[in-house]
Amino acid sequence: MLVALDKYNNRIYANSSERYKECYCPDCGESVIHKKGMHNKPYFAHKQDSACVYGLNKDNKSPWHIRMQNIFPPESLEVRFYDEETKELKYIADVFLKECNTVIEFQHSPISDVEFLGRTLFHLNAGRRIVWIFDESNDKNEFGRLKESEYGLSDWIHSNLEFDWPKSPRKMLNSLNVGHILDKYNNYSVCVYYGDGENTVHRIIAQNGGYKSITLSVHPIDLANNMNADDFFTPESYWLSLSPWKEKIIAFQEECQRRKRAEAERKAALAKAATQSFFEAASRRPRRRYRL
Repeated sequence: MLVALDKYNNRIYANSSERYKECYCPDCGESVIHKKGMHNKPYFAHKQDSACVYGLNKDNKSPWHIRMQNIFPPESLEVRFYDEETKELKYIADVFLKECNTVIEFQHSPISDVEFLGRTLFHLNAGRRIVWIFDESNDKNEFGRLKESEYGLSDWIHSNLEFDWPKSPRKMLNSLNVGHILDKYNNYSVCVYYGDGENTVHRIIAQNGGYKSITLSVHPIDLANNMNADDFFTPESYWLSLSPWKEKIIAFQEECQRRKRAEAERKAALAKAATQSFFEAASRRPRRRYRL
């Protein structure tokens, strides 16, 4: 866990310069240990005999998960959400940006489709936006576990942003049934991190074959400079209207028009030549004489 409570029930944070001796789990109330080492990121850990389900799940985070969370302000981490009717703890969001009403969930390890669907619909039905970011990084490959697509199903602009997603959580993502075009949603976003930048993630704007292949946005998202989370929901048409894409699109459209005119002129020249050839051949034919 990155967040615990002190003896006065105040939120305290693992990355604080102070080492806390009295700290407690916000869920079960058990005493937890503030671990700060030379190599690993600081965190709060339950004791081995703990029965706290929520706490133990939060203890077992990957270094990537912790690093991504620590990009955001401490007060936005591990925010609790409760059932309105039963008042029981429902979910703990990795990050909740209150100012823009957005939940961000980082996913490194497998998650069931029931858990994914439950979390997503819980926040969407409450009017909150939600972003899922999947860790697909791999030190051996430029694009992590993603593979450059061989089929080229998208337009020319996104042709080098198409990838096969061999180990995608297809069943889970398909459980929401949002269709092929994800770019149209202003409250739901799915992103991947493949390791091209420490804080950089890429939004999926389209998918095919149940996420067997995906198309990424031309606009990489820098988490450290996106505390209002709007980049996760901005339509792709907006990014394409900006430089350098605007100039590239105009140049491409002009080239298409030039080729279209050239093709029309070529066809007209061929038709003219064919017509001229016909009349020339007709003029060389001997005229028949008819007897009266």
